[in-house]
Amino acid sequence: MQSAHTTEQKLSFRIIGSDKALYAPKETVTISCKIEQANVPVESLALETLLFHHEKKVSSFQTKLLSRQGEEVQVLFPAPDPDFTGYLVRIQVVDEAGEVLAKDTCAIDVSSSFVKFPRYGYVCDYGPSLPAEDMIAQMNRYHINVIEYYDWHHLHHEPLPDSVSKDHLSDWTDWSGRTIHVDTLLRYIKAAQKKKMVNMAYNMIYAGTDSFFTDKEGRETPACYWRLFFKEGNPKGKGPFYFTMGNSPSHNGHLYFVNPLNPEWQTYIFAKENRALEILDFDGWHGDTIGEFGEMTDAY
Repeated sequence: MQSAHTTEQKLSFRIIGSDKALYAPKETVTISCKIEQANVPVESLALETLLFHHEKKVSSFQTKLLSRQGEEVQVLFPAPDPDFTGYLVRIQVVDEAGEVLAKDTCAIDVSSSFVKFPRYGYVCDYGPSLPAEDMIAQMNRYHINVIEYYDWHHLHHEPLPDSVSKDHLSDWTDWSGRTIHVDTLLRYIKAAQKKKMVNMAYNMIYAGTDSFFTDKEGRETPACYWRLFFKEGNPKGKGPFYFTMGNSPSHNGHLYFVNPLNPEWQTYIFAKENRALEILDFDGWHGDTIGEFGEMTDAY
Protein backbone atom coordinates (compact mmCIF):
# COMPACT_ATOMS: atom_id res chain seq x y z
CA MET A 1 0.00 0.00 0.00
CA GLN A 2 1.57 3.25 -1.13
CA SER A 3 1.00 6.30 1.10
CA ALA A 4 3.98 8.54 0.33
CA HIS A 5 1.84 11.05 -1.55
CA THR A 6 -0.88 11.63 1.02
CA THR A 7 -1.62 15.23 1.92
CA GLU A 8 -0.67 14.65 5.55
CA GLN A 9 2.80 13.40 4.66
CA LYS A 10 3.58 16.00 2.01
CA LEU A 11 2.96 19.14 4.07
CA SER A 12 0.89 20.86 6.71
CA PHE A 13 -1.00 23.99 5.71
CA ARG A 14 -3.35 26.29 7.60
CA ILE A 15 -5.08 29.64 7.25
CA ILE A 16 -4.21 31.99 10.10
CA GLY A 17 -6.97 34.48 9.36
CA SER A 18 -8.14 37.52 7.42
CA ASP A 19 -7.01 41.05 8.16
CA LYS A 20 -10.52 42.47 8.71
CA ALA A 21 -13.95 41.47 9.98
CA LEU A 22 -15.67 42.85 6.89
CA TYR A 23 -14.73 44.43 3.58
CA ALA A 24 -16.26 47.05 1.35
CA PRO A 25 -17.00 45.86 -2.19
CA LYS A 26 -13.78 45.74 -4.26
CA GLU A 27 -11.63 46.40 -1.17
CA THR A 28 -8.40 44.40 -1.02
CA VAL A 29 -8.68 41.26 1.11
CA THR A 30 -5.57 39.95 2.83
CA ILE A 31 -5.51 36.41 4.20
CA SER A 32 -2.48 35.10 6.06
CA CYS A 33 -1.46 31.44 5.70
CA LYS A 34 1.41 29.21 6.73
CA ILE A 35 3.02 26.07 5.31
CA GLU A 36 4.75 23.80 7.79
CA GLN A 37 6.37 20.36 7.67
CA ALA A 38 6.75 20.40 3.90
CA ASN A 39 8.42 17.37 2.33
CA VAL A 40 8.53 19.07 -1.06
CA PRO A 41 10.40 22.24 -2.15
CA VAL A 42 8.21 25.15 -1.08
CA GLU A 43 9.43 27.36 -3.92
CA SER A 44 7.86 24.95 -6.41
CA LEU A 45 4.38 25.40 -4.92
CA ALA A 46 1.58 27.88 -5.46
CA LEU A 47 -1.53 28.89 -3.55
CA GLU A 48 -4.82 28.77 -5.39
CA THR A 49 -7.62 30.83 -3.85
CA LEU A 50 -11.23 30.03 -4.72
CA LEU A 51 -14.29 32.03 -3.64
CA PHE A 52 -17.70 30.39 -3.32
CA HIS A 53 -21.16 31.81 -2.69
CA HIS A 54 -23.92 29.27 -2.02
CA GLU A 55 -21.51 26.53 -3.18
CA LYS A 56 -21.03 28.24 -6.55
CA LYS A 57 -17.50 29.29 -7.46
CA VAL A 58 -17.45 33.00 -8.26
CA SER A 59 -13.71 33.64 -8.74
CA SER A 60 -10.24 32.15 -8.37
CA PHE A 61 -6.71 33.52 -8.03
CA GLN A 62 -3.25 31.98 -7.93
CA THR A 63 -0.30 33.18 -5.85
CA LYS A 64 3.25 31.92 -6.37
CA LEU A 65 4.85 30.97 -3.07
CA LEU A 66 7.96 33.02 -2.39
CA SER A 67 8.33 32.41 1.34
CA ARG A 68 10.18 29.64 3.10
CA GLN A 69 8.70 26.82 5.12
CA GLY A 70 7.26 28.04 8.42
CA GLU A 71 6.94 31.65 7.31
CA GLU A 72 3.62 33.39 6.86
CA VAL A 73 2.48 34.12 3.34
CA GLN A 74 -0.24 36.60 2.49
CA VAL A 75 -2.84 36.09 -0.21
CA LEU A 76 -4.31 39.31 -1.60
CA PHE A 77 -7.34 39.63 -3.85
CA PRO A 78 -10.16 42.13 -4.48
CA ALA A 79 -13.44 41.58 -2.68
CA PRO A 80 -16.31 40.86 -5.08
CA ASP A 81 -18.58 43.75 -6.00
CA PRO A 82 -22.00 42.73 -4.55
CA ASP A 83 -22.66 44.37 -1.19
CA PHE A 84 -23.86 42.49 1.91
CA THR A 85 -22.69 39.10 0.66
CA GLY A 86 -20.68 36.39 2.39
CA TYR A 87 -18.18 34.05 0.76
CA LEU A 88 -16.44 30.80 1.57
CA VAL A 89 -12.73 31.13 0.82
CA ARG A 90 -10.81 27.96 0.02
CA ILE A 91 -7.06 28.22 -0.30
CA GLN A 92 -5.27 25.16 -1.59
CA VAL A 93 -1.61 24.35 -2.08
CA VAL A 94 -0.85 23.04 -5.56
CA ASP A 95 2.36 21.70 -7.05
CA GLU A 96 3.77 22.33 -10.52
CA ALA A 97 1.58 19.56 -11.93
CA GLY A 98 -1.56 21.17 -10.50
CA GLU A 99 -2.09 18.52 -7.85
CA VAL A 100 -3.78 19.77 -4.68
CA LEU A 101 -1.51 18.88 -1.76
CA ALA A 102 -3.41 20.55 1.07
CA LYS A 103 -6.22 23.03 1.63
CA ASP A 104 -7.98 25.06 4.29
CA THR A 105 -11.05 27.29 4.40
CA CYS A 106 -12.25 30.50 6.00
CA ALA A 107 -14.90 33.09 5.17
CA ILE A 108 -15.18 36.79 4.37
CA ASP A 109 -18.05 39.25 4.70
CA VAL A 110 -18.33 41.85 1.95
CA SER A 111 -20.49 44.53 3.53
CA SER A 112 -20.29 48.31 3.53
CA SER A 113 -21.78 48.35 7.06
CA PHE A 114 -22.02 45.90 9.95
CA VAL A 115 -25.66 46.84 10.59
CA LYS A 116 -27.25 44.35 8.19
CA PHE A 117 -25.34 41.31 9.48
CA PRO A 118 -24.11 42.13 13.01
CA ARG A 119 -22.08 39.40 14.69
CA TYR A 120 -21.72 40.47 18.28
CA GLY A 121 -18.93 39.68 20.70
CA TYR A 122 -18.03 41.29 23.99
CA VAL A 123 -15.16 42.01 26.35
CA CYS A 124 -15.44 42.58 30.10
CA ASP A 125 -11.89 42.31 31.49
CA TYR A 126 -9.84 45.50 31.69
CA GLY A 127 -7.01 44.33 33.90
CA PRO A 128 -3.39 45.44 33.42
CA SER A 129 -1.15 43.91 30.75
CA LEU A 130 -3.88 41.84 29.12
CA PRO A 131 -3.03 40.61 25.58
CA ALA A 132 -5.77 42.82 24.13
CA GLU A 133 -4.43 42.65 20.58
CA ASP A 134 -4.33 38.84 20.62
CA MET A 135 -7.87 38.68 22.00
CA ILE A 136 -9.16 40.96 19.24
CA ALA A 137 -7.32 38.87 16.63
CA GLN A 138 -9.06 35.75 17.96
CA MET A 139 -12.45 37.47 17.81
CA ASN A 140 -11.70 38.47 14.24
CA ARG A 141 -11.01 34.82 13.44
CA TYR A 142 -14.58 34.16 14.65
CA HIS A 143 -15.77 36.85 12.18
CA ILE A 144 -17.11 39.09 14.96
CA ASN A 145 -17.70 42.56 13.54
CA VAL A 146 -19.06 44.50 16.52
CA ILE A 147 -17.90 44.44 20.14
CA GLU A 148 -19.86 45.34 23.26
CA TYR A 149 -17.62 46.69 26.02
CA TYR A 150 -19.44 45.43 29.08
CA ASP A 151 -19.12 47.27 32.43
CA TRP A 152 -16.20 49.41 31.31
CA HIS A 153 -17.62 52.54 32.90
CA HIS A 154 -17.14 54.32 36.22
CA LEU A 155 -20.82 54.54 37.21
CA HIS A 156 -23.98 54.11 35.17
CA HIS A 157 -24.92 57.78 35.46
CA GLU A 158 -21.30 58.93 35.14
CA PRO A 159 -19.57 56.73 32.55
CA LEU A 160 -16.30 58.64 32.85
CA PRO A 161 -15.13 60.48 35.95
CA ASP A 162 -14.90 64.23 35.42
CA SER A 163 -11.15 63.98 36.07
CA VAL A 164 -10.62 61.96 32.86
CA SER A 165 -10.17 63.92 29.64
CA LYS A 166 -8.58 63.52 26.22
CA ASP A 167 -5.45 65.23 27.54
CA HIS A 168 -5.49 63.49 30.91
CA LEU A 169 -6.28 59.80 30.58
CA SER A 170 -6.08 57.82 33.79
CA ASP A 171 -7.52 54.65 35.29
CA TRP A 172 -10.81 54.68 37.19
CA THR A 173 -12.85 52.33 39.38
CA ASP A 174 -16.35 50.97 38.84
CA TRP A 175 -19.12 50.71 41.44
CA SER A 176 -17.57 47.55 42.93
CA GLY A 177 -14.12 49.09 43.34
CA ARG A 178 -12.62 47.22 40.38
CA THR A 179 -9.95 49.21 38.55
CA ILE A 180 -10.57 49.82 34.85
CA HIS A 181 -7.18 50.19 33.21
CA VAL A 182 -7.57 52.75 30.46
CA ASP A 183 -4.52 51.50 28.55
CA THR A 184 -6.08 48.05 28.21
CA LEU A 185 -9.40 49.52 27.10
CA LEU A 186 -7.73 51.73 24.48
CA ARG A 187 -5.64 48.84 23.15
CA TYR A 188 -8.83 46.81 22.64
CA ILE A 189 -10.43 49.70 20.77
CA LYS A 190 -7.41 50.47 18.59
CA ALA A 191 -6.85 46.81 17.65
CA ALA A 192 -10.54 46.38 16.79
CA GLN A 193 -10.54 49.49 14.61
CA LYS A 194 -7.70 48.03 12.55
CA LYS A 195 -9.88 44.97 11.95
CA LYS A 196 -12.89 47.15 10.97
CA MET A 197 -14.79 46.03 14.06
CA VAL A 198 -17.26 48.46 15.61
CA ASN A 199 -16.67 49.40 19.27
CA MET A 200 -19.87 49.89 21.29
CA ALA A 201 -19.82 51.26 24.84
CA TYR A 202 -22.32 49.39 27.02
CA ASN A 203 -24.55 51.23 29.47
CA MET A 204 -28.14 51.17 30.70
CA ILE A 205 -30.38 53.76 29.05
CA TYR A 206 -32.19 54.65 32.26
CA ALA A 207 -30.24 53.96 35.43
CA GLY A 208 -28.01 55.57 38.03
CA THR A 209 -26.39 54.50 41.28
CA ASP A 210 -26.81 55.86 44.82
CA SER A 211 -24.63 58.95 44.49
CA PHE A 212 -26.77 60.23 41.63
CA PHE A 213 -29.79 60.56 43.90
CA THR A 214 -28.19 61.52 47.23
CA ASP A 215 -25.39 64.04 47.72
CA LYS A 216 -22.48 63.78 50.17
CA GLU A 217 -24.58 65.36 52.92
CA GLY A 218 -27.32 62.77 52.44
CA ARG A 219 -29.74 65.16 50.76
CA GLU A 220 -31.85 64.16 47.78
CA THR A 221 -30.74 65.51 44.41
CA PRO A 222 -33.00 66.74 41.57
CA ALA A 223 -32.49 63.34 39.89
CA CYS A 224 -34.85 61.85 42.47
CA TYR A 225 -37.72 63.40 40.51
CA TRP A 226 -36.75 61.32 37.46
CA ARG A 227 -37.01 57.94 39.20
CA LEU A 228 -39.41 55.16 38.28
CA PHE A 229 -41.79 53.57 40.80
CA PHE A 230 -43.89 50.43 40.64
CA LYS A 231 -47.41 51.53 39.83
CA GLU A 232 -50.04 50.73 42.45
CA GLY A 233 -51.36 47.23 41.82
CA ASN A 234 -48.22 46.05 40.02
CA PRO A 235 -47.68 42.53 41.41
CA LYS A 236 -43.94 42.68 40.71
CA GLY A 237 -43.08 45.23 43.37
CA LYS A 238 -43.73 48.38 45.36
CA GLY A 239 -41.92 51.68 45.78
CA PRO A 240 -38.81 52.73 43.83
CA PHE A 241 -37.71 50.47 41.00
CA TYR A 242 -34.15 49.41 41.82
CA PHE A 243 -31.75 46.48 42.12
CA THR A 244 -29.10 45.75 44.70
CA MET A 245 -25.90 44.95 42.80
CA GLY A 246 -23.66 44.18 45.78
CA ASN A 247 -21.21 45.68 48.24
CA SER A 248 -19.63 48.90 47.03
CA PRO A 249 -16.68 50.73 48.64
CA SER A 250 -18.06 53.98 47.20
CA HIS A 251 -21.58 53.20 48.48
CA ASN A 252 -22.94 52.82 44.94
CA GLY A 253 -24.23 49.27 45.25
CA HIS A 254 -27.84 50.06 44.27
CA LEU A 255 -29.02 50.67 40.72
CA TYR A 256 -32.10 52.92 40.51
CA PHE A 257 -34.11 53.28 37.33
CA VAL A 258 -35.42 56.54 35.88
CA ASN A 259 -38.06 57.40 33.30
CA PRO A 260 -36.22 57.11 29.95
CA LEU A 261 -38.76 59.49 28.38
CA ASN A 262 -37.91 62.29 30.79
CA PRO A 263 -36.33 65.04 28.63
CA GLU A 264 -34.07 66.25 31.44
CA TRP A 265 -32.68 62.74 31.89
CA GLN A 266 -32.19 62.39 28.14
CA THR A 267 -30.26 65.65 27.92
CA TYR A 268 -28.12 64.61 30.87
CA ILE A 269 -27.24 61.07 29.82
CA PHE A 270 -26.70 61.91 26.13
CA ALA A 271 -24.12 64.51 27.14
CA LYS A 272 -22.36 62.04 29.45
CA GLU A 273 -22.31 59.26 26.85
CA ASN A 274 -21.16 61.53 24.03
CA ARG A 275 -18.31 62.78 26.18
CA ALA A 276 -17.16 59.21 26.82
CA LEU A 277 -17.46 58.26 23.14
CA GLU A 278 -15.35 61.22 22.10
CA ILE A 279 -12.62 60.80 24.70
CA LEU A 280 -12.21 57.03 24.30
CA ASP A 281 -12.97 56.82 20.56
CA PHE A 282 -15.92 54.44 20.87
CA ASP A 283 -18.13 54.15 17.78
CA GLY A 284 -21.46 54.15 19.58
CA TRP A 285 -23.54 53.43 22.66
CA HIS A 286 -24.96 49.96 23.25
CA GLY A 287 -28.06 51.02 25.19
CA ASP A 288 -29.37 48.30 27.50
CA THR A 289 -32.66 47.68 29.33
CA ILE A 290 -33.61 45.01 31.86
CA GLY A 291 -36.88 43.79 30.41
CA GLU A 292 -40.53 43.98 31.44
CA PHE A 293 -41.39 44.58 35.11
CA GLY A 294 -45.00 45.65 34.77
CA GLU A 295 -46.55 49.09 34.86
CA MET A 296 -44.45 51.94 36.25
CA THR A 297 -44.94 55.58 37.13
CA ASP A 298 -42.55 58.43 37.91
CA ALA A 299 -42.34 60.91 40.74
CA TYR A 300 -44.67 63.30 39.00
